Amino acid sequence: VHVPMGEMTFVALVYPQIDDASVQVPETVRDRLDRKTVAVVRSFTGWGTLAFPGFSRPSVTKGILMQLESDGGVGQHRFGFLWDQHNGETNVLRWLDVQDTHPFLTRRGET
Repeated sequence: VHVPMGEMTFVALVYPQIDDASVQVPETVRDRLDRKTVAVVRSFTGWGTLAFPGFSRPSVTKGILMQLESDGGVGQHRFGFLWDQHNGETNVLRWLDVQDTHPFLTRRGET
């Protein structure tokens, strides 16, 4: 992990959306964890921090926050952030079971 806790990892503007023709949104991305191809449902322009080990030489670059195809079930939406300089792979953000222990993190559709 190159970006330590407390530092900005990525930011995306969900509303109002930015129409940036220089950002090309792919139709699919590859999950770095399981190497499966996942469809991109929608995307939001953003920025993210890149750094070398030890958080040396941090810099900010354009990127895309993507809502990815659901893996099934209520509240199973997945997201990923794709850097402007990318190879089509992303770290897919998944719901962690420990999040179910916090009442303020309920999934949509659950009571």
